[in-house]
Amino acid sequence: MNTVSLAYIYFFYGLAFFVMGLAVVLELGRTSELRLARSIPWLAAFGLVHGSHEWIEMFEEIGFLPDWFSLDAVRVVLLVVSFTCLAAFGLSLMSRTEKPERMKAMWQTLALLAICLAGMGVLRVWFGPSEWIVVASVWARYSLGVVGSLITSWALVSQGRLFAQSGMARFGRDMIWAAMAFALYGIVGQMFVQATRLPPSNIINSDLFLRLFGMPVQLFRGLTAIAVAVSMTRALRVFETERNRQLQAAQAAALEAERRVQHETAQLNRQLQEAINDLSVLFEVSRILSATLDLPTLLNQAVTKVIDLLPAPEAMILLNGSPSPSVAASIWLEDDKSACPMDVARAIGENVIAAAKAGQITLHIEDRLIAVPLLAQQVTIGSLVIGVRDASIFEAKRSWMTTLGHELGIAIENARMYSQLQERGELRGDLLRKSVEAQEEERKRIARELHDGIGQIFTALALGLSGVEETMPRDPALARKQVGNLKDLSIRAITEMRQLVDDLRPPQLDDLGLVPALHWLADEWRERLHIEVRLQAEGQRRRLMPEVETILFRITQEGLTNIAKHARARHAGIRLTFDVDSVRLLVEDDGVGMVPEQINRHLTGHSGWGLAGIRERAALVGGTFDIDSAPGRGTRLTVHIPVRAEEAIA
Repeated sequence: MNTVSLAYIYFFYGLAFFVMGLAVVLELGRTSELRLARSIPWLAAFGLVHGSHEWIEMFEEIGFLPDWFSLDAVRVVLLVVSFTCLAAFGLSLMSRTEKPERMKAMWQTLALLAICLAGMGVLRVWFGPSEWIVVASVWARYSLGVVGSLITSWALVSQGRLFAQSGMARFGRDMIWAAMAFALYGIVGQMFVQATRLPPSNIINSDLFLRLFGMPVQLFRGLTAIAVAVSMTRALRVFETERNRQLQAAQAAALEAERRVQHETAQLNRQLQEAINDLSVLFEVSRILSATLDLPTLLNQAVTKVIDLLPAPEAMILLNGSPSPSVAASIWLEDDKSACPMDVARAIGENVIAAAKAGQITLHIEDRLIAVPLLAQQVTIGSLVIGVRDASIFEAKRSWMTTLGHELGIAIENARMYSQLQERGELRGDLLRKSVEAQEEERKRIARELHDGIGQIFTALALGLSGVEETMPRDPALARKQVGNLKDLSIRAITEMRQLVDDLRPPQLDDLGLVPALHWLADEWRERLHIEVRLQAEGQRRRLMPEVETILFRITQEGLTNIAKHARARHAGIRLTFDVDSVRLLVEDDGVGMVPEQINRHLTGHSGWGLAGIRERAALVGGTFDIDSAPGRGTRLTVHIPVRAEEAIA
C-alpha cells in the first residue's frame, strides 16, 4: 500500500479516537450516580493521547517532518501513556465506589505500568540502543495495549449487564458492541505489530497480517477504532437518560412534597381548630359557671352549655345523695330517639362515681356515651354523663374532659358552699365573697393567659398557615420549612395549654399528695421567679385529709406569690414538718421585709386573699397563722394545723 493511503488510514484512525475523547470530555462534570461517570476521564485521556500518537505516525508517513527531526521517543511515550489510561479506565470501571476499591484499581494500573517500564529497561540492555525504540513500542503494545484492551472489554461487558438490569438495555447493547471492538482492537490489532527480533513479533507481525488478509493491520485498527468511537458515543447518551430520570424523580418528589405539605397543612388546620374549640368550650363553661352561684340555675346552665358547645344531643348531671346518686339536671331524649336509654346512662354514671370513690378516677368512654367524674378537692361529688354521636373522637381528649369535670365539680361545690355560707352569718358571707373574687381573678388570669399567650400563638399559626398557602405553589421547600415552624408553634400552644390546666389544679396534689405537689410548686416558681426556692420536708411523711393538703398547698402558693410581688428576694424556703399531732408549714425569704404597719394593713385588707386570706384558710381547719418580718431581713410565714382537723371542718 502506498504512503498516501497509509497516511489516510492513520488520519482517520487517530481522528476516531480523538473525536471519542472529545465526546467524553463534554460529558465530564455531570452529576451522576453511574459508575461509568467516575471512570470516563481515563477514557477521554486515552482517546486524546492515542489519537495524537496516530497523527504523529501520519506526519512521519507523509514526510512532513525533516529527516533530522525524530519523534520515536515521543511516540513511545504517547503509546505508553494512552494504553495506561485505557487500563486505568477498565480497572476503575470494574471497581466499586468505596475508596479502598478505587485505590486498589489505581495500584493495579501502576503495577501494569511498572511491568511495562521494567520490561523496557531489560529490552534496552538486551537489544541495545539502536533497536530499542522499535522493540519498546512492540513491548508497550503487548504489555499494556493487549492487557488494557481486554480489561476494558470485560469491564464494558459488566457495565452493559448493569445497564440492562436497570432498564437501559439499549445502552447495554452499545456497551457490548464497544467491548467487542476493544477486544478485537487488543487481541488482533495489538498482536500484529512491526516485525522485530522480540518474540512473537518475529513471526506474528504486520507483514503476516498483510499476507493473510490482504490489507494492512493499520486499516484493521482504524476500523475497530471507528467501531469503538461510534459505540461509546452512543453509550454516553445514557447520562442524558439518567438526567431525564432524575428530573422525573425530582418532579415526582416535588409533587409528593407538595401533597405532603397540603396534607400536613390540613392536619394542622384541623388540630388548630380542635384546640380552639376545646379552649372555647372550657372558657365558655367557666364563664357560665362563674356567672351564678345558685345551684339549680348553675346545673341547668351547665347541661345546656355542654350540649351546645361539644356539640352533643344529650347530657345529665348526677350528684351524690342518700342512699344513691340522683339526677340533678338533665336534657335527655326519649328512649326511642336516644342513642342510649336514660336508665342505662344513669347506671353508667353511678358506676363512674363508685369507681372514683374507690380511687379509680377514670373516664368512661364507649360508642355513644361519655361519663366524667365530678371532683372537688379530691372528693367525688357526682358525674357528668354525655350522649354523643361518636365517642371515639374524645379518646384523645381525656385530659381535657377531666379538666371539664374538675371545673364543673368545683363550680358545683362552690355553689353548695355558697348555700351553706348564707346560713352562717356575716363572716362566712365575707369569706365566700373573697372566694368568689379569688375565683374571678383566677378566671381573669386564665383569660389573659388565653388571650396574651395561647391566643397570640394561634394568631401566628393562622397567619403562618396563610403564608404557607401562598408559598406552597411557588416554593415547596420553603413551605415545608414554614410547616415545621408552625408545628413548633402548635406544640408550644399545647404545652402552654397543659401548663394552664396544671395551674388550675396540679394533678400531683390529688394523685401523689402534698409533698410531691410542693416539690412541683417549688420547681415551677424557681423557673418563674429566677430565684432559689428550697423545699425541706421533716418528720414522718403521711397523707393528710384532702382539705388540709389543699389549704397548705394554697397557702404556700399565696406565700410564693407575695414573694414574687413584693419581696425582691434572691432565696426562698419552704419547710413542711410532720409532728405527731400536728403539721407545720414555714415559708420564708431574704427580701426587703415589711414594717408592722404594712403587716396590719394586709391582715385587715379586703383585696383578694393576701395575708388575711392565709389566716382565714388556716382557721378553717382549726390552725393558726403567724408572720415575722422586719425591713431588710425578709419575711417568715408560719402555719400550724392540728392533725385531727376533722373536728374543725365538721
